[in-house]
Amino acid sequence: MLGAGLIFWSAMQALTGMVNSFSHFILLRIGLGIGEAPFMPAGVKSINDWYAQRERGTAVGIFNSSTVLGQAIAPPALVIMQLAWGWRTMFVVIGFAGIVVGLCWYVGYRNRRQFTLQEEEQQYLASEEAARPALKFSEWLALFKRRTTWGMILGFSGVNYTGWLYIAWLPGYLQAQQGLSLARTGWVAAIPFLAAAVGMWVNGLVVDALARRGYDQAKTRKTAIVIGLVLSALGTLLVVQSSTPAQAVAFISMALFCVHFAGTSAWGLVQVMVAEHKVASVAAIQNFGSFVFASFAPIVTGWVVDTTHSFNLALVIAAGVTFAGRCATSLSSKLASISNARRFVNSRPAGTRGRHVLLLPLPALSCHCGDCSHVPRALSGEIFLYGS
Repeated sequence: MLGAGLIFWSAMQALTGMVNSFSHFILLRIGLGIGEAPFMPAGVKSINDWYAQRERGTAVGIFNSSTVLGQAIAPPALVIMQLAWGWRTMFVVIGFAGIVVGLCWYVGYRNRRQFTLQEEEQQYLASEEAARPALKFSEWLALFKRRTTWGMILGFSGVNYTGWLYIAWLPGYLQAQQGLSLARTGWVAAIPFLAAAVGMWVNGLVVDALARRGYDQAKTRKTAIVIGLVLSALGTLLVVQSSTPAQAVAFISMALFCVHFAGTSAWGLVQVMVAEHKVASVAAIQNFGSFVFASFAPIVTGWVVDTTHSFNLALVIAAGVTFAGRCATSLSSKLASISNARRFVNSRPAGTRGRHVLLLPLPALSCHCGDCSHVPRALSGEIFLYGS
């Protein structure tokens, strides 16, 4: 799926260099979105197949960083190609290169079930996991009833809104508000995206290190999301106060470092909060929902800049959306815990009803797959003790 998506995306990119009307251009941009859609869900599923849970944080960080490394390389490379060959040839070259990479992936990659693994390898990959049946359509629909799913969508919307704002408008901001030339913008715009890649790597290393020390992986990732989104919102607000290009680039780098630090944990959270056979589906739902919301970032920013002749209000809005993502992440976790508690109280054995119930935190026994029927895990880190 990942290879097919990349080939389709690259074909749309190459055809963009041949368009002669705005309507065709828009259709091809829609095609780009369709081709891009499988990238993150398929990548997360591949990591889920080939890495033990305690090592997935680093793998997700490295994989996820490829997106922003491309954004770091793109500005100077695209400026050079555009100035040398023109924009049409630039699109064709990018598309051809992507098709080659997609074909290499399609030919070279194999799913886990296509290999005969040794017993030690099977034990390594199966640690902390259990065999699961294929996801039914009714189970897929039920995912939308879970507060955790909506918390993931809204939390990741805070990540993607900020990310898309800077992807779409960073060059324009540097030229219009900071007075940089086109040639210089290409090189300067790469710096914040390099910082974003570092943020992803750091997140992966941190969460895996904490997992090896026995910390609860779901709570670790939720904390990383909250901290990252808060600091990213602060960084974006500081961009508004910037008086020099150096200050602006430094604070944008801070914002992107932190928002992608949070985003990497958001992808990792899917792997520890969701049963294995639901990982790809929940990742796709999270990706689609957040992309729908984040797609307004370039539009809103363009309208604000056109109306106010400044990026300041657009940046303040982005900071607010990022902080709202932090609030959604925290609130969904609390509501899910309350819902689980009520569901357990209502379903406990008849002989225990009417007795006092003591709710105690028990993180060591927590499980976040959502499919467990035994008491400690059903409460995602909490256990009820009965007493007369």
